This record gives sequence, structure tokens and C-alpha cells, in this order.
Amino acid sequence: MSRRLALNVDERQLRVAQRRRVGSLADNRVAPRTLDRYRIAVHRFLEWMKHEDIEACNWSKLEKAVMKYIEELWITGEGKTLANNTLSGTQHFLNSRRQMPGAWALLTTWGRLEVPGRAPPVTRDLALALAGEALLAGREDFACLILLAFHCYLRPNEFMKLGKSTIALEGSGAGVLSLQWTKVGQVRGARETVRVEDSLVLFWLRRRLMNASEGSLLLESSSYSFRQFLQNTFRKLGVDGHGYMPYSLRRGGATHDFLVHRDIARCLFRGRWSDVRTGRIYIMDGAARLAELQTSPESKSRIKAAIGELHRYSAAAGFALK
Repeated sequence: MSRRLALNVDERQLRVAQRRRVGSLADNRVAPRTLDRYRIAVHRFLEWMKHEDIEACNWSKLEKAVMKYIEELWITGEGKTLANNTLSGTQHFLNSRRQMPGAWALLTTWGRLEVPGRAPPVTRDLALALAGEALLAGREDFACLILLAFHCYLRPNEFMKLGKSTIALEGSGAGVLSLQWTKVGQVRGARETVRVEDSLVLFWLRRRLMNASEGSLLLESSSYSFRQFLQNTFRKLGVDGHGYMPYSLRRGGATHDFLVHRDIARCLFRGRWSDVRTGRIYIMDGAARLAELQTSPESKSRIKAAIGELHRYSAAAGFALK
């Protein structure tokens, strides 16, 4: 759980204790992991300035140095993330905002010229096949998480942190996931929720919850083992050349939902994007990518067989196939 949030309680002494544990406001402006990235990036920039014998005694000279450095990162094939962390980190440590418009303009140009390498979306059939392979391997927890991630557009760090205490089932027709301080939820100061409405997903979720102890996670092993399972299964199904990764489940679910319902507002709400424009690009680009992905006849046959395993295991466990 994030350390940044303390409950707004009535007792002053309890508030003092909670805020002491959270830390100062200044220390919580940036997440610890982000701060570490800033430190590494700015250190590299300062080493570069030293090597280039550049001194920056005012904002104008500093901006020129940063712009020259960003251009060098571009020319030498570095990733945009390093450039962004350098600029953001420099301003953070100097306690300033938007003092270098020219440098920010270069980053904007970089983003326009170089499209980010987004995870390709998995199809619904491929998601079902992954769940079938998980059941075949005796991993009901993997199968449950794969189905949930696809149906609810969950980010990897969201579905891997799902626990029994974060899930509420509403009778037989739906369930609600309470997500533990997502990146958008932390900004808004509120936990996010998403409904589970698919009958097959609900069936395996109920079954998993029945077998889970109080306070436990749905994932029984490490996140590394889950990622390894996905990569091995993509290879087994013959689709490892597409570059699929755990995030492909979220992207595939959002893309599938849009193609079925043709309701962009529904997708944006369910996907919990903080920026509508970013969400639209994400979903529309996913639909375009899905149309470009080619699957061989042999892979289609393997996927179909794995879906058959999912149906067989589901029926044997008591799920009424429609």
C-alpha cells in the first residue's frame, strides 16, 4: 500500500502519529521509486556536463545544456524515458516548474516523432486459451487472474495485488474489485473499483476465493512465476513472436470491449484513464494493432484446443456452459 495516504481522523494525536509515519509533505511530492529514477538520470546528466566541461550558472545556460543533452540522447539511441527523467528530475531537485520551455518542447517533438512501443493486445480467444493452459498446468490462480485482467482491463501491478479482502461478490450476478491505490487513485485521493460481470470470470473468481485463506492474495506464487508462465505459454501456442506481455491482457480487454460495444465512454470509464485523450489513443490504436496481428493456422489450432481445455475444466468444476 502507498505510504502517502493517512486517514483524516478526528483525534489529533492519531493524525500526528499517522503523518509522522507517512513523512513530510516535501518528501511525498514524488514517489520513492520515481525519485530514485530522477537521481540516476540527473547524475548521468551531471557527469555528462562534467565531461563536456559545461557550466550552468543561470536558467538560460542550464536550459541550453539540457537541450544539448536531450539532442545527444536522441542521436545516440537512448530512450525517451531517460530524457524525461532528466528534465523532470532537474526541475524537481531545483524546486522549480516549467523553467525550461525549450527543453520541454524538444521532448514533445520526440514524442511526436517516435511512437511508444505499446504492448500488443491479446484477443479474447487468446486470453481464454491462456486460462485453459493455466488450468491444464494446475494453476487455478493463474487462470483466475488472466480472466480478471482481460475482463476488467487490469494493469499487472493491480491484478497481482488482488486479495480476498479486496473483492466483494454481489449475489450471483456480479462482483466488485477494490483496487489498492492505483496510480490514478493516488492522484485523486480515492480508491478505484471495477465490476466483474462475466459469468465465466465470476465462476473462477468465486472458486478461487473459496480456496483462499483470509488476507491472502489471489496469486499464490511470485509475479515472476506468473510472467514466466505467460511467456512460456505464448511460445507453446506459437504466438511468442508478437511481443505479448502481461500488460497485453489489459489492452486486449479494452480493445475487445470497444469492438463489441462500440462505446468509447464505457471503455474509458471501465479502464479508469485519468486522461480521456490518452485513453482514446490507447483503445483506437489497440483496435488497429489487433487488425494487423497475424496468427498461423497451427497457432489457431493450438488456441482452439486450449479453449477446449478451459471449457472442459469449467464444466467439470460445475460451470454451466451456455
